[in-house]
Amino acid sequence: MPDGAPRIAAIFTCARAGLPMQALPAARIIAGTGIDGDRYAQGLGAYSRVAPVKIRHATFICRAAIADANAWLAQRGHAPFSAAETRRNFEVDGLDAELLNGLVGAVFRVGTLRFRGLELATPCHRPSRLLSRGAVFEAAFAGRGGLRAEACDDGVVSEGDLLQLG
Repeated sequence: MPDGAPRIAAIFTCARAGLPMQALPAARIIAGTGIDGDRYAQGLGAYSRVAPVKIRHATFICRAAIADANAWLAQRGHAPFSAAETRRNFEVDGLDAELLNGLVGAVFRVGTLRFRGLELATPCHRPSRLLSRGAVFEAAFAGRGGLRAEACDDGVVSEGDLLQLG
């Protein structure tokens, strides 16, 4: 395996809107649905019924983007966000936000499974609101809020799996 290649550093899901994200060592992916047991796969996410309806199978965020956002927050005297508190499903190490953002419209692999990048996961008020932190999440994560993706294959994604184009 290539050194420094992008890898899944952490996996998070939650069963219903507003519940804390739970870390998992692996997650079962259902093509056309998302992460088994996750709020969006079950239609129980905060944005599950918001028009226009969007595919919300999985979200990815870069560890480096979280670090950059937290540095921005620290400079302004705000508490940092953990990877789980970003409310994204997959934290990726070894990739920066610009490269992740470039996956919009691209098919990529995580382990043996294919995902299609759909759109940027634009930062919203939800993480800040759930943690009673004001509106800092949107500003701190602007341009680095992650990627929303469609699950194209059934299988399992595990911590340590490589993220590759094609």
